[in-house]
Amino acid sequence: MLAQIRQALETDGDRRSPLQQWMASNFDDLSTMLADARPNWNRLTQAFMAAGFRNLDGSDLQPGSVRQTWYRVRRRKLARQSRTSIPAPTVEVLSPITQPAAKTAQPPDDDPMAALRAEMNRRSGRI
Repeated sequence: MLAQIRQALETDGDRRSPLQQWMASNFDDLSTMLADARPNWNRLTQAFMAAGFRNLDGSDLQPGSVRQTWYRVRRRKLARQSRTSIPAPTVEVLSPITQPAAKTAQPPDDDPMAALRAEMNRRSGRI
């Protein structure tokens, strides 16, 4: 089955234009060049047409469509990079305290509040 799909892709080609395929495969270099200066899409369109690029139907490229093609390629590449470069969140593992709390001294017998606090601490597991 995969062989048939591969053959169909190779025979019928990609549905994306040759210009879009070229821009995607040369993304890093083209991105660097276009980042240095504001692109003149008319001149770039002429250069692409001189290199033999045409629309899928064989018609001439238009500057607006070349610009939109670049924006689509750039958006797709950057989205793919951001999906693959998101680091996994780090989880801090908290361990329970292994040492029991220090025992407090017995309260004096003549202080009822101290005796009550000591009993509450004992029942709650604080000591």
